[in-house]
Amino acid sequence: MGGFDYDKILSAYQKVNVQFFYTITEEHALPILAQSIHDMSSEELILRQSAFRLLLSFIEFSAEILNRSPKSDLIWSEVSIQHIVHNFFLKYMGNAMDKEGAVKKVWIDLLRQMVLKLPKVANLGSYGALCSDDAEQDFFNNIVHLQKHRRARALSRFRNIVISGSLSEAITKKVFIPLLFSMLFDVQDGKDEHIRSGCIDALASISGCMKWNQYYALLMRCFRDLTLKPDKQKLLLRLICSILDQYHFSESSLVQIDKNVSACVPPDPYADSLASSLTLRKCTNLLNFLSYRHLCAKIYSQDSKSITFKTQALKLLFPVTAHLHKQLTQKMKLKLETMLSSIAAGIECNPSVNQTDLFIFTHCLIKDGINDETNDRENSCASMNSELGRDDERDKTRLVNVDRRFSHLITAFALGVLQNFMKTLKLNREDEQLCLPPLVRLPLPSLESQADNIKNSLLVIAQGSVNASSQLTESCIKLLTALLRSTRVTLSADQLHMLIQFPMFVDFAKNPSFAALSLLKAIVHRKLVVPEIYDIVQIVAELMVQSQLEPIRKKCSQILLQFLLGYHLSEKRLQQHLDFLLANLRYEHSTGREAALEMLHAIILKFPRNIIDAQSQTMFVHLVVSLANDDDSKVRSMTAAAIKCLIGHVNTDSLHSILEYSLSWYLGGNHNLWSAAAQVLGLLVEVMRKSFEKHLSRVLPVLRNILQSALSSLTSIQQNSSHEAVASFWKEAYYSLVLLEKLLCQFHNLFFDREFESLYVLSVDIPSVSFLIELLIFLSLADFRIWETICEFLLHPHLWLRNISNRILSVYFAAVTTACRDKEVSMGTFFLMKPSILFHVAVSLSCQLKVPLIDDAAGVIILQNLVFSICGLHSLLVDLEFVDVLISGPTLNVVSKNVSSKLLVPLIQEKEG
Repeated sequence: MGGFDYDKILSAYQKVNVQFFYTITEEHALPILAQSIHDMSSEELILRQSAFRLLLSFIEFSAEILNRSPKSDLIWSEVSIQHIVHNFFLKYMGNAMDKEGAVKKVWIDLLRQMVLKLPKVANLGSYGALCSDDAEQDFFNNIVHLQKHRRARALSRFRNIVISGSLSEAITKKVFIPLLFSMLFDVQDGKDEHIRSGCIDALASISGCMKWNQYYALLMRCFRDLTLKPDKQKLLLRLICSILDQYHFSESSLVQIDKNVSACVPPDPYADSLASSLTLRKCTNLLNFLSYRHLCAKIYSQDSKSITFKTQALKLLFPVTAHLHKQLTQKMKLKLETMLSSIAAGIECNPSVNQTDLFIFTHCLIKDGINDETNDRENSCASMNSELGRDDERDKTRLVNVDRRFSHLITAFALGVLQNFMKTLKLNREDEQLCLPPLVRLPLPSLESQADNIKNSLLVIAQGSVNASSQLTESCIKLLTALLRSTRVTLSADQLHMLIQFPMFVDFAKNPSFAALSLLKAIVHRKLVVPEIYDIVQIVAELMVQSQLEPIRKKCSQILLQFLLGYHLSEKRLQQHLDFLLANLRYEHSTGREAALEMLHAIILKFPRNIIDAQSQTMFVHLVVSLANDDDSKVRSMTAAAIKCLIGHVNTDSLHSILEYSLSWYLGGNHNLWSAAAQVLGLLVEVMRKSFEKHLSRVLPVLRNILQSALSSLTSIQQNSSHEAVASFWKEAYYSLVLLEKLLCQFHNLFFDREFESLYVLSVDIPSVSFLIELLIFLSLADFRIWETICEFLLHPHLWLRNISNRILSVYFAAVTTACRDKEVSMGTFFLMKPSILFHVAVSLSCQLKVPLIDDAAGVIILQNLVFSICGLHSLLVDLEFVDVLISGPTLNVVSKNVSSKLLVPLIQEKEG
C-alpha cells in the first residue's frame, strides 16, 4: 500500500466551505471537524493549512448562524454551535498546547479568529483586549513567535490583562494554562530567564483570579510535578512560591493545602529520607515558605499592618535557635546553615524591611556574638527586645538565646544580611577603596556640619598629589564626585575652578581616567563657567570618538551631551561642535563613527526644533554620504535611524526640502546616487506614511527602470558568458526593492493591476487627450514589468536580491489570500495569479532550495511561497496541453526545465488518472 493521496485530500478540503455547512447537520459535521482537528497536528504543512482553512470556514459559518434572526428552517441552532465550541474546539485546542511550535502556532491563529468572530460564545470576547492591529502588539501573533523578546512581551501583556480579572475562566483553564506550562518546561536551563519569569508571573496572576477549587487544583498539579519531573524541581518551587504569593483565601483553606502537601513533601526537614525525593535546599525553602504562611494564618484576624519584619523577625529564627542548645552533628549543622541562608534570602526580598529596624536587628545579633567571644554580656541589647517584638522572657540579656559554642552561626547570618542590604544600595566597586563615598550617599545628619572640613581636606590632598593615578588621589576624586552629586553639599565657584586645575586634567588628553571623567561630569552638572571648561570639553569630544575603551567613550558622550544642553553656547561655538561630529562620521574606526552618530541622534531628539531646522540640510547631506559610503553594517543601520529621526523632527519646509533632494537624486541620471536615495525615500515613506502617495507617480516608473536595468545587465553578462562576480546595478536594485516593500506596506492598492493605471492618471491635474492616449499605450506595455522583474530576480546570483524578492512575494501572496477570503476582489485581478507566472515562480523557488541559505527565516519564506505557488497552480490548471506549454516555454533554461518536470509530475498523474 502506498502513502496518502494528498491530491484527493486537498481536493476534499477545498470543497468544504461556509455554504457547505448549511447543507449538513451537526452529526455529519462532527466527523469532518474531527478529521480537520487531527490534521491540525500533522507534520505536513499543507495539511495543517488546509485543516485550518476548513475550521476557519466553520467559525465563519457559526458567526453567520449566531448573527441571523431566528428562523424555523435552519438546521443549526445556537445551542449546537455553543456545544461544538465548548466540548470540541476548546478541548482539543488545549491538548494541542503540548505539541511542537508549528502546531501551537496554527491553533493560536485559530483561537484569534474565534475571539474576533465568535465573541459571544464561551465568553471569547473577553480576550479581545489581547488582539491588536499592530502585529508587534498582538498577543496571539507573538506568544509563539520565533523571536524570544516578542514572546516575553506577549507574556507580560497577558499577565496585565489577567490581573483585570475579565478573562474567561474556562478558556484560561483549557487553553492558556497548558500553553504556559508547555512554554515553561520548554525553556532550557540557564537560558531565556525573561521567558521563564514571564511564564511564572502569568501563571501566578491566573491563580490570583481563581476560585478556591481551581486554585487548589493548580497548586496540587505543581506538587505532583515535583515528583514526576525531578529535573524541573527548582523551577516548580519558584512557581509554587509565586502561586502562594497570590493566596487570597481563608485560613481553613490553607490548612487543606498543608494536609495534601504532606503527601508530596516530607514533613520533617531533617529526616534522612529527604534526599530521596527533594534536595535539602529546595525542600527547606518550601517548608520555610509554608511556615511563614502558617504564621500569617494564625494571626489572620489581627491587623494586617502589624505583620512586618519588625514584629516577626525573631519568630522566623526560632526554628533554628531551638536546635542551638545541644550537641550538633555536622549534617545537622549544614541543614541549619541552609535554613539561615533561606531566611536571609527572604529578608532581602521582604518589602516591609525598614532600614533602621534592619540595622538594629543585625547590630544586636552581631554584638551578642562579640560578647560571646569576649565572655562579656553586660553590654547586651536587652533594650531592643521590645522594639523587635521578642516574646521570649527566658533570657532578657540577649536578643536570641543560644549556646555560646554556636553563636558564630547567628553572627555569620547577621553579617550576611547586613552585607546583602548594603549591596542593594548599588554602590560602585571602586567606592570600596574608601568608606566615606558610600556614607555620603546616606542621609547622615552630621554630613552638612562636617562638609566644609571634608571638602578642605580633600582639596588639599588632591591638589598636592604628585601621582595623579595613585590610589589615594583616585579615592579623593571619587569622594569629591560624591559630594558634588549630593544636593546637601555646596561648593563655591572658586572651589569648582580649583577642581578643573587639578594635575589629572593637565595631561587629560593622553591619560584619561574614569574617575576624572566622573568628577568632570559632576562639575559640568554644576554649570561652572570658566575658560578651561570649554577647552576640556573639546578634549572630551575627541576622546568620545578616538578612545578605544567603551566606558571612556560612554562617559565622554554623557559629558558632552550634558554640556551642549546645559551651557549657553554662541552660534559659532555650537556650529564648531556640530561640524566636529559631522566630520567624524568619516573617522577611520567604526567605534568612533558610532559614537558620533549616537551624539547626533541625541542632539536631534533633545535640541530645540528651531536649531534642528537650521542645521537639518547640513546634517542630512552628511548623513546620506555616510549611509551611501560606510562599509560597516551597524554604522549604516545607526545612520538610517538618525536620518529617520531627523525627518520626524523637522518642520514642514525642511521636510519638503529633504524630500525634494531625495527625489532629485533618485530621479536623476547619476546612478551612484540611486541606492542612497532609495534608502532615504524608504525612510520618508515610514515617516510620512499616506502623505507620500502623491509622489508615487514619479517614483514608481524610475523604480521599474532601475530594476529593468539590473535585469538587463544580468542578461547581458549571461549571454556574453562573462565571468564577472556580480552584475551591475545590483545594489541600486536591492534598495529599490526595499523601497517597494515599504510602499506596499503603506499602499495596499499597488497589489491590484488596475490601480497602477489610475495611479499615474490621477497624478496629472488636467490631463490632455493626447497625454491620456500616450499614457494608456505606455501602461499597456509596462503595467506589470515591476512584478515580472521581481519574479526574474528570484534567480539572480546575488543573495540579497533573491531574499528581498522572496519577502515581497510573501507580502503579495498574503494580500491575495486576504482579498480572496474577504471577497473584496477576484483572483484574476492579481497579475501574479496566472498559471504561467505561478509556474515560473514555483520553478525559481525550487532552484533556490539548491543554494545554501543564510538563515532559517529566509528558508521558511521560500517554503511558504513555494507551497502557495504550487497550490495556486494546482487549482488553476485545467488540461494537460497547458502543462506541456509550460514545460517547453521559451523562458525556462535547462536547469529550470528539469526542475519543472519533477514539479508537475503529480499534476500530470492526476490528469491522466
